[in-house]
Amino acid sequence: MTKKAKSSKRVCIRRKASRKGIFFRLKRVWQNKIFRLFIKSSIAGLIIAAFLISIFIIYCAIDLPDIEKLSEDNSRPHIIIRAGTEEILAHYGDIYCRSLTYGQLPKTLIDAVLATEDRRFFDHAGIDYFGIIRAAYKNKIAGRVVQGGSTITQQLAKIIFLSAERTIKRKVQEALLAIQLERLFSKEQILVMYLNRVFLGHANYGVDAAARNYFGKRTENLTLYESAFIAGMLKAPSRYAPPGGAEVALNRAKQVLSNMVAAGFISKRQMENAAIPNFINNARPSGLLVNQFFTDYILSELPKLIPNIKQDLDIHTTFSLEIQHNLEKAITKTLEKDNISKKIQVAAIVMNKNGGIKAMMGGRSYVHSQFNRAVAAKRQPGSIFKLFVYLAALENGYSADSYIEDEEVKIGKWTPRNFSRKYMGTVSLIDAFAYSLNTVAIKLSESVGREKVISMAEKLGIEDSLKNLPSLALGTSEVTLLDLVSCYAVIANDGMLVNDSSILNISNSNKKTIYRLKRGGIFDNSRVLEENVVSQIKDMLAASVMYGTSKNAAVPEHKVYGKTGTSQDHRDAWFIGIVDDLVLGIWVGNDDNTPMNRVTGGTLPANIFKEFMKMR
Repeated sequence: MTKKAKSSKRVCIRRKASRKGIFFRLKRVWQNKIFRLFIKSSIAGLIIAAFLISIFIIYCAIDLPDIEKLSEDNSRPHIIIRAGTEEILAHYGDIYCRSLTYGQLPKTLIDAVLATEDRRFFDHAGIDYFGIIRAAYKNKIAGRVVQGGSTITQQLAKIIFLSAERTIKRKVQEALLAIQLERLFSKEQILVMYLNRVFLGHANYGVDAAARNYFGKRTENLTLYESAFIAGMLKAPSRYAPPGGAEVALNRAKQVLSNMVAAGFISKRQMENAAIPNFINNARPSGLLVNQFFTDYILSELPKLIPNIKQDLDIHTTFSLEIQHNLEKAITKTLEKDNISKKIQVAAIVMNKNGGIKAMMGGRSYVHSQFNRAVAAKRQPGSIFKLFVYLAALENGYSADSYIEDEEVKIGKWTPRNFSRKYMGTVSLIDAFAYSLNTVAIKLSESVGREKVISMAEKLGIEDSLKNLPSLALGTSEVTLLDLVSCYAVIANDGMLVNDSSILNISNSNKKTIYRLKRGGIFDNSRVLEENVVSQIKDMLAASVMYGTSKNAAVPEHKVYGKTGTSQDHRDAWFIGIVDDLVLGIWVGNDDNTPMNRVTGGTLPANIFKEFMKMR
């Protein structure tokens, strides 16, 4: 045997030994029980995991929304609320314009949306796995969510079929629906459906509504910068919507333009030459009313007139923008002049004698708090409730000229006192009312019977339950400002019942009237107070303004009828005044019901009333 053959034989033997050694070691490893258990457990775990994932996907698919719903109209009815002089106060519901075709979408808008929202839109099948990995990486680097992985198809599935909840089930359903949409529709159809339905701020749905309401033009005529602006709004429409979000939205539009350059859709020179858009003056479809307490109230009352609203509505009301502006100015000026704490809230209602609301403030600022204190807040009225005590007395044998003793009153262990902590002795009812004597009000209430006082309040319009307690006469049962103003409007209306008549008529999108306030019904309703009683209570209200607790509300050249109210520990301060055919009610207090610093109905509320009347 040659040397070469011997060498080759030795190499072969070593290789066999080596292979034998590898197999031997693997065999020994496999014979290890712990290793075998690990491998078997891992395989079993993968099978179980795959099974559970499959079950979960099936579970998500069971109640998957029907794709045929794509053709259904799920928009909320568009409701317009107008002032008495036809100005639009507010829009509610969804505002849609034309349903565009792919050919009507400008290339700049398509490119802006794709560059920002989904660059691989025409390449993926509904789910962009590369996009998900890229977004996860960038979010990890940034330490927060800076990029999303959802495709336009997934976003379409979400806005049409799914809720906004953040759950694994919804994300799985979103992916399943996206795959289904991609199978049924072309890319162009999906993009058109998305841009026709996407929310773009201030109740605008679809790019055509945004183009018309922000720039006053058709979508086809959008400029490069305007297209970038609308595409930029897709990320956070409520934040970027003009006029409040215009500045941040323009900065966002610059980023969209940069994205378009990076994607190769436009050149850097085109980006630099793009003209900054101008917003139209009526770009805000929310209407002319800034503090929308009144329109919110009208919307809440609408179901009483038209249940199950399923059509667009145009509502005409008694509201006056001029009176509203004067009321807002009066409140702001008085608060600033008196250096009132920002914690203190104010609610006010101006109503005509027929029950039509002319102006309303449910708080100092609608932007900071949408809670309508004029309608929803139930507070102790204090002495302003004495109106019902004296009306009950006038209907049961007393008169404005009757005399009564102002003296210490004790009912059980309760000994109420006057605000001044003094007693005036023998006084007439008109003076007792003017000076708002607590002891006299309690004696009258106990004399005629609390049940009659409660009946009087309910007859005039108080809807809340009143407690039959000795303290009833001092206004310890909580009521709303709206109810109180409506009751005082009965006095302005010469004793005729007053109901809410703020909605004059309602028409649908076809201009057909579907509701009209019936004159001869609410306007000329039943008499609840006799003329003699109305005349005497007016004298008392006038006396309160001339020389009593309401004297700060006196306005030269105007006959003012009014009454103050202050609850225990200065927690609530009220004034309601009547001038001609208008009733203005004002409440001041803290939302947490804590005491104010010596604020009474005769100070801040009366001062607001006087400031408002100066503007007439």
